[in-house]
Amino acid sequence: MDLDINESQIKKGIIEIAILIILKSEKYGSEIIEMLKRENIDLPEGTLYPVLSRLNKNEYLSYRWQESTGGPPRKYFQITEKGLDYLAQCQEILNQLTKSIKNLNSKSK
Repeated sequence: MDLDINESQIKKGIIEIAILIILKSEKYGSEIIEMLKRENIDLPEGTLYPVLSRLNKNEYLSYRWQESTGGPPRKYFQITEKGLDYLAQCQEILNQLTKSIKNLNSKSK
């Protein structure tokens, strides 16, 4: 079994949650990537914007354009009320699963 593949699959499962948590305050793309990297959640090249697009399509986030003095305009993203509800549900599921895994682990000793 390839541990790198399993780690990648697990990270894919939580990436939306991590992004929505980050977007509790407004951020632009490179800020999101940097915050994920600091927490050792590395995104493959070209992954962020498709995820942001899907979250926007589901109305879990919104965005606005802002002019930049040092280059092209930046697209800033922020979680919506619907996104906050979705995030709370996801976190509850994740917490339940984590608790179940811990229980299984302790019973298997």
